[in-house]
Amino acid sequence: MTAKLHNYYYECRGGISPVIGVILILAVTVALVSLATFVVFDISDETNETPHATITLSDEHIRLIRLGNADTIIVREGGVPDYELNVGEEYIITGEYDVKILGVIDGTETLIRRSGGKQISTRHNKRAENVQEIFDNLDGFKPIPKFEGSLDGYRYEIVGLTINRPTETNVGLIAESEGTLENIGFVKTDVTGDENVGSIIGRNSNHVLITNSYSLGSVKGNVNVGGVVGLNHNHAEIRESYSIYTINGTDNVGGIIGKNNNHAQIYDSYSNGTINGVNYVGGIIGNNNNHGDIHTSYAVGEINGYTNTGGLIGNINGDITNSYWDINSTGQTQRDLDEGTGLKTSEMTGDNAEINMIGFDFNDIWYTDSDSRPYLQWKRDA
Repeated sequence: MTAKLHNYYYECRGGISPVIGVILILAVTVALVSLATFVVFDISDETNETPHATITLSDEHIRLIRLGNADTIIVREGGVPDYELNVGEEYIITGEYDVKILGVIDGTETLIRRSGGKQISTRHNKRAENVQEIFDNLDGFKPIPKFEGSLDGYRYEIVGLTINRPTETNVGLIAESEGTLENIGFVKTDVTGDENVGSIIGRNSNHVLITNSYSLGSVKGNVNVGGVVGLNHNHAEIRESYSIYTINGTDNVGGIIGKNNNHAQIYDSYSNGTINGVNYVGGIIGNNNNHGDIHTSYAVGEINGYTNTGGLIGNINGDITNSYWDINSTGQTQRDLDEGTGLKTSEMTGDNAEINMIGFDFNDIWYTDSDSRPYLQWKRDA
């Protein structure tokens, strides 16, 4: 399946230093490259002669993400005219002929790749010997150490972020955040860490905010493991966001947040997927500690745990208002009146959702179709 990138340009605003801004954009750009994506790296001394383009390639599609220093990228498929590929465009492979991807610099064509072939070539016919090492490093993408300031993703997506650091703490695209992130999506993400593990942020703290964002993929860890954030701490907030994930952990495992601590809040958000843990396991939050709160949110999907397991939350140490979980899909029944409200699937679907999910704003924040659970309006309007 083709890895897709809708855009990789982000705006860094107020409070972020130029140095961190550059680091963040560089790191996000690296994160865009999945195993389904290859990069033409320079391996000659004459750097101006080697095309530097970033392209995704599958059995069905070719997509140009970044032109780099090439003047033009050409797709040459036997039996059909050459096709000049523009940034953001996708070429559909017929599958009947051999396909070559060529980079053009100063009117000279250079073979970049053949479909079905493993070579990455340059004008000088030198083979890149470190390609596997490059891909291995991408698999082990190093999280951005700390982010402060504001990042607006303009509702674009990063596809195929892979992090494999099973012995490390604070693992995600960003290790620790004290900034604001909004309008950013992650698709086909695969993140592995030890403690404080989330797709977007490992540890979110100190009055910071994530809003209008989402993650789809897989997260694995041991302690404080969440679809979006591993540890949401010290008045940090998540608003109008969602997670559709397979999440595996041991302690404090949640669909959106592993551990919600010290007056941290979550509003108008939902999760859907499979969650597996041992102790403190919940559809939204695994461990809700020291007045962490949940407001107008819901969880569906499969939830499996051994102790302190619930449809919304593993344990209750905070306020849960107007929040719900699907008792049919999660398999979790009502344990306590203070843990939110368990509803049947039919009670959370279509018009019934507006009747039963009291407190949800179906005018400005949520909407439903006749056969669906509630969705966030900003996502529909994107």
